[in-house]
Amino acid sequence: LLGCKPRQLDAVAPALAPRLGRGTLLLSILAGGELTSLRARFAAPAVIVKAMPNIAARIRRSVTALYSDTTDAAARNQ
Repeated sequence: LLGCKPRQLDAVAPALAPRLGRGTLLLSILAGGELTSLRARFAAPAVIVKAMPNIAARIRRSVTALYSDTTDAAARNQ
């Protein structure tokens, strides 16, 4: 689970990226982070998922959109 301020990504990525393998599913709750930006910093994980909760999550009345560019059915089910 990647959860940091977008401005911290360049500081966090170099320490985290080597710890992630091909089988890692990286779930990002980074606000505004684009998938291409995440892929540029985290090359190993085959699956990167962006979770985008809306503002109502704060009061527990929310939906969260999930997005990934993978077509792997097992990864999507996970």
